Amino acid sequence: MIDSSKPVRDGLVIMETAVKKPVKKSTRKKAAPVVKRPEGRPKKMSLDEIKNLEEPIYMPPLQKHRGRPKNENYIPFEEAREFIRGEMIPSRNKFHEWWERNKPKAIPRFPYRVYTTEWISWNDFLGTDNEFGVRVGKNWRQIDEAAMWVHSLKIESYGKWLEYCKDNTLPADIPARPDLVYASWKTWNHWLGNKPVEAMEAVREAQKIQIYYIIHEPGVPENVLNFGIDTIGPSSFKDRWQREHFTIVKLFWYDPAEALEVKKVVEYFSTPYLGDERQRIVPNVWEIVWYLQMRLDMINRL
Repeated sequence: MIDSSKPVRDGLVIMETAVKKPVKKSTRKKAAPVVKRPEGRPKKMSLDEIKNLEEPIYMPPLQKHRGRPKNENYIPFEEAREFIRGEMIPSRNKFHEWWERNKPKAIPRFPYRVYTTEWISWNDFLGTDNEFGVRVGKNWRQIDEAAMWVHSLKIESYGKWLEYCKDNTLPADIPARPDLVYASWKTWNHWLGNKPVEAMEAVREAQKIQIYYIIHEPGVPENVLNFGIDTIGPSSFKDRWQREHFTIVKLFWYDPAEALEVKKVVEYFSTPYLGDERQRIVPNVWEIVWYLQMRLDMINRL
């Protein structure tokens, strides 16, 4: 039996097809998946709950310290100043060099940071208002020359040397603290010459700086020249030249081992002037110079 409610075409019942309506997408956000908390995991706590559990921590107030903490091993300021003045250290920089070399436990490297209430100035601490401080910065005599001068004093020790410097006036080019002045400083035994080995070494070093000179002094004929040896060194010879105003003909570094040969050359090419062996008549000085150059090293300038 044909259902009359359905449309019929050419005796066939037309079957209706379902028309799918478009599905609208939802704009609502999906809820986050629920994650089950593992057994034993602590429950999330609020900030207030955490604060209630904290114990108060005591924090001392910050204190700013100037310089290094005071070492209780340091001696009092008056004793430190008296000791340092006795060392005759000429300047602040030399004090730091002295401290680095000795590293005294009883005296601070930066005394003005430790003795804050007693500190006045570096001049006061070092005592550089004394005479030895005035000579700081001058040109010092070469160390071997100076050592030979010191050897003549026959001073026994470093302490005796400092006592001598305090009680006596040193030459302007001899330092009271040679160990802080000379880059080529060796030892106090070498400086004082109070031990045979060091004294001999100083003599050998000093011999290397002796000078053999040929000069013309004012008031004598031009062909009359002086020949001699300066055993103290260039500094003293230069001082003599400035005082006496003689003319330098030639200078040589003198080697005592060549003394006999040098004497032969001079006597062969010259004759004494008025009986003076050092002042001699020289017909041709360049002959003597040429032969001396074969024996000695010439000094081009001082």
